[in-house]
Amino acid sequence: MTHFPRTVAYTVERFFSAPRPLVFGAWADPVARSLWFGAVSGTCAAVKGGDFRIGGQEQIVCEHDTGPVTYDILYRAIIPNETIVYECRSLAPESRVASSVVTVEFRQEGEGTRLVLREKLNHVTPHALSVLPNEPLKAAAGFC
Repeated sequence: MTHFPRTVAYTVERFFSAPRPLVFGAWADPVARSLWFGAVSGTCAAVKGGDFRIGGQEQIVCEHDTGPVTYDILYRAIIPNETIVYECRSLAPESRVASSVVTVEFRQEGEGTRLVLREKLNHVTPHALSVLPNEPLKAAAGFC
């Protein structure tokens, strides 16, 4: 029997040849944000709610090869052009897949921006890996 971690954390860094306000703005805009999710999570519908403020909530529904996953988001901290912290519950039909805390930092680096995303997932199960097409998550859990 394979021991499965109940908590998994990973960090993803990307550099963008764009100023910090532009990169941050792409996360602050509901339509652009759904494209961020779609880039790593399959085809995503537009953000529902799109309440980008501390305490604000939204929902993004993505269609994966394994079926739909709904991401319920609650914003905990927002420092314009610097940091976003949110809680995310990932739900597949009839089951909770995972819950996580995500911190996104926007660091000025020369003329561009370094984006650092840290995610800590709690209560991760093998089911989460079967429905979330998230390679960093799978690698952090030791399944890649």
